[in-house]
Amino acid sequence: MVTTASFCTLVVVPAADLQQIAIERRAKVQEFQRSHRVAVLTLVFTDIVDSTKLKQALRDREAVTAIQQHHAAIREILNRFGSRPGD
Repeated sequence: MVTTASFCTLVVVPAADLQQIAIERRAKVQEFQRSHRVAVLTLVFTDIVDSTKLKQALRDREAVTAIQQHHAAIREILNRFGSRPGD
C-alpha cells in the first residue's frame, strides 16, 4: 500500500491501482499541455549593494556608467541562456 495526499485529505491507495492512476493523471497533464501554451519562466532580480552610496560617492556620469556596466553584464549572462532582460 502507498499513501498519498489529495486535497488535504489522506487517501490510502493500493499499490496495484497506482499505475492506472498515474496513467490517468499523465493523460490529463498531456491534454492540458496540448490545449495551453506551456513554458518555463525564470525571474532574476539583481541589486547593486549600496547603490545610493555609490551614486553619492561618484559623480553622476561615473555612477551612470557603473550602472550601465552592471546592466551590460546581466544582459551578457542572459544571452548565454537565450533569455532576454525585461528592464
